[in-house]
Amino acid sequence: MGLKGNKGKLVGGAVGFAMGGPVGAIAGALFGHMFDGANTASERIPSTYARSSDHAYAVLECAPADSDAKIKQAYRQKVREFHPDAIAAKGLPEEGVRIAQDKFREICNAYDIIQKERTQQQS
Repeated sequence: MGLKGNKGKLVGGAVGFAMGGPVGAIAGALFGHMFDGANTASERIPSTYARSSDHAYAVLECAPADSDAKIKQAYRQKVREFHPDAIAAKGLPEEGVRIAQDKFREICNAYDIIQKERTQQQS
């Protein structure tokens, strides 16, 4: 069962901080992120790829009505947050880096889906 909002990140970050300080908090938040949002097994989407444009917008925390500039800004912010090199540089354990890699792929895929959809709409 998933957690509403950002509770997974908060709980994971708190537990991680208690066990491993700031680095543990980051790892815990990344791990907890996997549990945010999905409430049932049927709502869970593999973290590697977005299935629809609706999910793609949710991954980037944007809406279809948002401008191209706002979507690009959200994409860049998410890329900075979950880039595997940035996560690895923080000294996170291998599992945290793997989670970040999956999330990074999901972010890139979501942006590609949105870009393709918007390009088709303009044609």
